[in-house]
Amino acid sequence: MPQSAVRTRARDYRPSDDEPFMNERQREYFREKLIAWKEEIRKEARETLEYLQAESQNHPDLADRASSETDRSIELRARDRQRK
Repeated sequence: MPQSAVRTRARDYRPSDDEPFMNERQREYFREKLIAWKEEIRKEARETLEYLQAESQNHPDLADRASSETDRSIELRARDRQRK
């Protein structure tokens, strides 16, 4: 069976208990899910980096600088949790 046919079916496919564990269809289904998840994680990481780079300007006011540092710290902690 061609790979493109397996990929096309994997989008509409849902694993069931009635078939052998980790057969070709299940492997393709989970491979596609993992690839999509990886792409989502990379997209979020890029967005976080862009946000942090845009917010890396120096603020003249001490309160603004503290607020910016707090926001940056929260963003980095959230990304670290998602990564783990």
